[in-house]
Parts: sequence; C-alpha cells; structure tokens
Amino acid sequence: MRPHRLSFTGIGPYPSAVEINFDELTTLGLYLIVGPTGAGKTTIFDAITYALFGKLAGARSSQPIISDHDSAAPPLVELEFTHKGRRYTVTRKPSPPGKSTRPTDHVLRAHASEDDPASEDHKVTGATRVTDQIGAILGLDASQFNRVMLLPQNEFQQFLLANSSDKEKLLRSLFDTDLFHRTEEELERIARDLSSEAEEAGRELDSTNRQVAAERNRLIEAGLLPDPDSADQDSAESPQDGPTEISVEQVCAEVAVLHQTALATHKDLTARAEAATEARITADGELIRYSAYSELTELRAKAHELDPVLRHDEDLLLAHTAALSLTHEISQRDLAAHLVIEAQQSLTDARSTASSQISPLASLHPLVAQFHHSSQHGLPAAVATAFTNLTTAVGASAQRHADAHSARQRAAACRVRHAETTALLLTRTEQLHLTEENLESIQKRLEVAQAATLNLADLLSAVEDLKRQELAADLSAPLTALEEAQAQLHSANSTAQTAQADLHRGVMARTQFLAGELAQALSPGDPCPVCGSKEHPSLAPLSPDAPDNIRLAELRDQAHDQRLRAEAELNRRLDALAAAQKAADQLAPPEQRDRLRAEYLQAEDARREIPELSAQARDLSERLTTVRTNITELGSEVDRAVREAHQADKEASENSERAEIAEENLPPITALLNELAGFEEIVQTLVDRLAHYTPLEKDASERVSQMLESSTFPDEETALAAVLEEATHHIITERAQLARARDQRIIHLEGVIGDRPVPDIAPDLEALQVAESDLRSQVTAAGKAAAQLDGSHNRLTAIARALDELGPTVAVKHARAARFRDIVTIMRHGKMPHFALERWVQRAIFEDVCQVASERIKVLSAGRYLLTLNPQDGRAKAHAAGLDLYVTDSHTGRTRPVQTLSGGEQFLTSLALALALADVVQQMSGGMELASLFIDEGFGSLDGETLDTAVDVLRSLQDSGRSVGVISHVEAMQNDLPVGIRVSPAPTGSSITFPALNKN
Repeated sequence: MRPHRLSFTGIGPYPSAVEINFDELTTLGLYLIVGPTGAGKTTIFDAITYALFGKLAGARSSQPIISDHDSAAPPLVELEFTHKGRRYTVTRKPSPPGKSTRPTDHVLRAHASEDDPASEDHKVTGATRVTDQIGAILGLDASQFNRVMLLPQNEFQQFLLANSSDKEKLLRSLFDTDLFHRTEEELERIARDLSSEAEEAGRELDSTNRQVAAERNRLIEAGLLPDPDSADQDSAESPQDGPTEISVEQVCAEVAVLHQTALATHKDLTARAEAATEARITADGELIRYSAYSELTELRAKAHELDPVLRHDEDLLLAHTAALSLTHEISQRDLAAHLVIEAQQSLTDARSTASSQISPLASLHPLVAQFHHSSQHGLPAAVATAFTNLTTAVGASAQRHADAHSARQRAAACRVRHAETTALLLTRTEQLHLTEENLESIQKRLEVAQAATLNLADLLSAVEDLKRQELAADLSAPLTALEEAQAQLHSANSTAQTAQADLHRGVMARTQFLAGELAQALSPGDPCPVCGSKEHPSLAPLSPDAPDNIRLAELRDQAHDQRLRAEAELNRRLDALAAAQKAADQLAPPEQRDRLRAEYLQAEDARREIPELSAQARDLSERLTTVRTNITELGSEVDRAVREAHQADKEASENSERAEIAEENLPPITALLNELAGFEEIVQTLVDRLAHYTPLEKDASERVSQMLESSTFPDEETALAAVLEEATHHIITERAQLARARDQRIIHLEGVIGDRPVPDIAPDLEALQVAESDLRSQVTAAGKAAAQLDGSHNRLTAIARALDELGPTVAVKHARAARFRDIVTIMRHGKMPHFALERWVQRAIFEDVCQVASERIKVLSAGRYLLTLNPQDGRAKAHAAGLDLYVTDSHTGRTRPVQTLSGGEQFLTSLALALALADVVQQMSGGMELASLFIDEGFGSLDGETLDTAVDVLRSLQDSGRSVGVISHVEAMQNDLPVGIRVSPAPTGSSITFPALNKN
C-alpha cells in the first residue's frame, strides 16, 4: 500500500484545509515530521487511519477527530493510495457524535488507470461498505494496519514487553492462526459426538441383550419354559457359583422345540374336542326323542279324559248356529216396525214446527198465507211450489231494493270523487308553478357548468404534467433499489473477504507443507536449511497435500470482480436517487400544486354535472307537459262526476217504486225462508221413508213365521234362549281350539319319535357339555401357547440379527472415537505438555519474526544482542511453546528477559521487532505492498552513537524501496535528516509546511 495524497479539513487542531503530497515526500526517502508537542503531528496519522477505516485505532480510538475550533470548516478527509497496481481514492465526512451519516458521506473510488486519478472505474458508498471494501483490498483491519505501517507512539514498545497470552491474541489477529484453534475445537466436538454415538450404541447393545432375558422371563412366567431357579433348588448337590448366562441362540432353540410340541398338543386336543362335540350332538337328539315320548303319553291321556265334554260342546254350538238365523230375522222385523212409527211421528212434528213459524207472518203477503196452508195439508209437491213462489218474489223485491241502494251509493261516490278531483286539480296547478320555477333554476346552473368547462383541456394537461413530475420526484423506489444494491455490495464484500482469507490460509498451509517436506529430509546432526541449527527438537509434521493456491487466487479475483460489479450497480442506484432528488427540488410549491388540482377537480365536477343537469332539464320539461295534460283531464273528470251522480239518483228512485214487497217486510220474510230452507225436502224424505219401511215390515213378519214353522223351536222365546252368551261361546270355542292344537302336537311328536325305540332313561347331556367345554378350553390354551411361542421365537430371531449387527458397530464406533480423541490430544498437546497446534504455528511464525528482528538488533546493538524465544540454550523444552521474548547477550554469554534492557535498548529492540513484524506480515499476506512506514517518537532516549545506528537502520528501509516518515523532537536527527513536514501551531489553528521540498 503506497499513499499518494492526503487532504483534510476541520480535523483536530486543523480548522482549515491541509494537503500532503506523499509522492513528493517519497523522493526524500527518510524524512522527519517535526513540531511542538500538541501541534498535531500524530493527527496526520489519525487522518490516514480514519480515511481507511472510518475510526482511530489503539489508545487514540476514544479521542474525537473533528476540530473544535469555532472557525473550523466542515470536516472532510480524503486519501489517494495505490495497492497492487490499482489506484483508489477514499473520501469521508466525519459526523458529530450521535448524528447519523448519509451513504454519500463515505465514498471509495477505484480508478481505471494508476496514472490518471481522474478516471473512475467504480465506486462504493456508505461507511460500513467502504470500510469492508478497504479491509478486503488491504487484507488488514485498523489495529493490524497500525502494527505494520503506522507505528504509534510507545505502542509498539508495549508488544515487546507483553506476556505470551497478549502476544498470542495479536499474532492470531495478524496471521489468522485462529483457524487452528477452531480446527482443534471442531475435532474435539467430532470426538465427543463419536463417543456419544459409541455409548449410545453400547446402551442399545445392552438393551438388546436385556430383551433376550426379558423374553425368556416372560416365557417362564407363562409356564412355557422351566424356571432355572427352582431347578437349582431341586439340585442342591451341585451348587453354581453364579447365574449362568444363556445365549440367544440357545433360547431360540429351546423355544423352537417347545413350539413344535405345542403345535402337536393343539392338534391332538382339537381331534378330541371334535369327537366330544359329535357325542354331545347325538345325545342331544336322543334327549329330544325321550322328552317327546313323555309329552306324547301325557297328551293322549288328557285327550281321552276330555272327550265327553267336547261332544256336549258340539251339540250346544249346533243349536246356537240354528237359532242365530231365526233371531236375526226377528230383529229385522222389529227394526222395520220401529222405523215406520218413527217416520210417522217425525212428519207430524215437522208440519207442526213449520206452522208455528209461518203463522205470525201470514198477514204480510198473500204468498206467505198460501205457503202456510200448503205446509199443513198439502202434499210434498204443493209445499215445494208454494215455497218456490214465495222465494222468487222475495228475491225479485230484494234485487230491486239492492239496485236502488247501489245507485244511491254510486251517487255518493260520484260526489266524493268530485270533491277529491277538485282538490287534486288545485294541487296539480301548484305543481305546475313549482316545476316551472325548478326548470328555470336548472337551466341557469347548466349555463354556469358549461362555462366552467371551457378550460378543462388545459387544466387536464397541466395536471398530467404535474403527475409525471411527482412520479419522477418519488424517492421511495430509488431508495428501495439503493438498499438492495447496498445489501448486494455487502454480500460481495463478505465473499471477497472470505476468498482473501481462504487464499491467506492457503499460503500458510503451503508454508506448513513445505516445512513438513523439509523436516522429512532432516537427519540428526545435519544443519537446518532455514535456521542452520543442527538440533531439531520440534520437527514440523508432514502435512497433507498443499492446497491449490492458484485456484484460490482465481476465486479471490472472481469475488473481487463481483464486488466491482456490485459497486457499479450501487453507483447507478445512487445516480437514480440523485435524479429523483433533482426532480423533487424542481417541483412547484405544494400550495401551488394543490391549487391546480383543486381547479381541475372543480372543472371536472362541472363536466360530470352537465349531463345530469341536462337530464334534469329534460325531465322537468316533460313533467311540465304531463302536469298540464293532467290538469285538463282532471277538469273533464269533475264534470263527469256531476253527471254520474244525477243519473244514479234517478235509478235509485225507479227501483224503489218497482219492488213487489216492501223493503221493511223483506227481513222477516227472508229470515223465515232461511229457517224453513229444505222444509219441502224434509217432508218429501219422511213420506218416502214411510213408503219404504211399511212393505219391509210386512215381508219380515212373513219370513219369521215361515222360519219358525220349519225349525225345531216351538216358539220365538225358545229360539232366543238357544243363543249362547258371548262368554260361554268364547269358552266353548277356546276349548275346541285347544283340542285341535293338542291333536296337531300329538301328530308332531309321533313324527319326532319315529320308528326307533325310545331310550329308557334320559342321556346326561350336561356331563357331555362339560367334557366338550373342557376340551375346547384346552384347545384354546394350547393354541395360545403355540402362538406365544411362535411370537417369542420370531422376536428372539430378530434380536439375534440385531446383536449380530450391533456388536461390530459398537466396536467400530468406539475405535473411531478413540482415534479422534488421540488426534485432538496430539493437536492440543503434541509430544510436550501445553503445546497446542495454534501455539506451535504462532511460535514458528514468531521465530521468523525474531530472526528478522535479530538482524536489525545485531546492527543496532553493535553485535551485542540477538532476539530469541528460548530462555536459555539447551534448556528450552520446558517452555518451548511460550511466546515470551529474551535477548542473548554476547558480552555475558547468557540469555535474559527483554525486561532487563535499559530504556534506550528497549526502544531499539521494540523498533526492530515492529519492523520485523511488518516485514513478515507483508511476506505472508500474498505479497502485500507496504511502500511507506511512519514512526511516532521514541528516539529521545538514545545516545548519539546509537541514534546514528538507528537512523542507518531506517535508511536501510529506504534502500529497500520504502519511504519512512519519523515524528521526533531530537535536534540531532533534525540536523542529519531532512524535515519533510513541519507543523506550526497558532491560536487560529495549526498549519503545515514542507521545508525539505521547498529547498529543492
């Protein structure tokens, strides 16, 4: 990484703009940065760190970067730098604490050409995205950057004196050795999982073995296997030392034999049960014949005993049947005589009732008197004629009076209609005036609406233009697209960082692979091709094949290209957002836009109102015509009602004069006719009934006399006495039915008994049923036992298969778990205690750092000191994994801790260690370019000779192509080295000059 230009404004003690051209300072090689304490020398380094990472690092991370001068310009930091042949410009606008920043406040631009800073390939915006992108480009974070390029005041000396634990944290951050720590943890997790799986498989194996014992115990409890405990008690002469374990194969064999025995027993019991069933069925048939013979004997004896009673019942039933016909005819004769007498009495009663009703009204009309005479003495035809004549006269008179009444009602209705029509005519006249007024109002509104729509087209065009402007000024869609592009860029940055980390780990793995290859070729006593030592206490193990770093580099480049595409997309989204913002700025004021919309809406409302107003005007015109027509028709209706009332009065007078019966006599005569309606039919019915029943009575009397003469009964009383009472007849009939049923039962029993001899005693059916049931129970038990044994045999066979599979599986799982535990133990502890893999890698890397640092310390200390990790040569095994630093003093020949060095010696050693650390980081970061180095203070504790030596060492960095800027107050250094930057404080703020450049 090579800085070209740094500019900043409103930062720290610099309220105004400052610009530093590092390309010009690089020509000086080694130069000084001088100025009074507090003037702002270190602020230059802070500006570089903030430009790259958006924050300060180390002890200054909590200090504010924004200038607190009242006259300070808005804060801004911009840095141009080149890395791996590509030029970048990063710009940041710091915000006060608590205030959020916009994405455009932090911008990273990648330039298409290193020689043309104005060319732009793509850019990234947003604080986090810019920081992530720079981290991916450099492969360093802020803390690591301060360790390898910016060496802050006193901080790099702290690393020299830090304990092993603190050094381990920094080395893990710089060289990503956390990979080995995570590998140890993952292998340990795998070992734990494999151990758990092995233990689970062991528990499953034990559980399966317990299933064998459980299955055997179930068979013993069911009585299907002998109990070994009872057998041991019976054979006390040969006691056993402990329980004998029985294999699943042995139990399977025992169960198979018992199953076959159970099947044979079940078959034998089934045959015996079938034979018992046949014997029980035969005995059941014989028992039925025996019972039938006993019942038949009883029924025959009963029949012989009841035979005389049945013959007497037959005689009574014959006499009863003969008497029934004669008594029936006698009843018919008596009924006919009764009906004749009843008809004669009913006719007399009917005539008397009619006479009592007609007599009071006979004087009202001659036809009433004629009807009264016919009802008392006339035949049914005369009665009917008189009733019809009176009815006709009543009906004609009632119709005349009804027509007169109807005519009077019509006249009244016409008068009512005349009044209603007259009132409606007045209402229609008022409606006419109101409709004329409404029509005039609607016509005026229509003229106003038509005038309001004259400029509607212009208003519509203006509103459409406004909609297009507002759509272009809508920020929601561009903001959403911008957020999506930012998320894609963040994902691309993560992918690029991962690819960079994979490549870094691949380089380290390649280094380990080469170390292992070299270690395999070493023999005791041969010098190491790397360090030259003839002792090899800790040989690097042979690593697997080295990864394909070329492929990893291709993946890193692909991820980088994807990140560039994401940056370009984000820039396009930012341009779209800027265009939308520009359109928003050009929009008319809201009140002007609202006024335009209101005018358009008013004109549009008027346009929509015109058809409705026109329709209303047409409707009112039509309604006006209708009302006028209706008024004319109502006038005609008034005249018609007057004429119809006069005609109805005339018809009423004529009908009243033509009525035969007076209106006041009609109600009593009508009521009489209603009461006597059907009287003539009653008379006719009663006369017909007398004519019908009189010959019937005569015929019935003649038949009774003839039947009595031909019967055995001397008179009617004897015949009536021969008819049985209902209860007696029921008893005799029921007794006859029982006799017939008994005879049928005797015939059935004779068929059941048949021709074979009947047993002398009844078979013992209950004993046979008990024997059959017992055998059936034994068959069921035998079948159940056979099924249980078959199921047990199947389960035991399955258990045997499971044991065959589980046994080897458990052993394999335990072996794998043990192998992984051994691997974890080796990686975590190695051959020596407390020698973890990560610590071994760190120590190997740190030994390289110490070796590089020793070259510079040898120069700085005039060959006196060398830096080492071993506390004392030959006795380092007890602490071989430690990261504590020691110096080997050639004056005393002893090795001692670096804490024993003097202040100046510690500074020189810290400087050499920091430079070596930067060199090794650069070597192991895929060829990272660290073209510039900045050192902050620390040279004041050196004497003149040592200071000269330190300057020579720094010049050696210049010879290797680096430019070195040193902050120092030492005058001797200012006499020997050019002052590249001078910081001058003032009440209005600090300023910067470039003395060495101005001289040139």
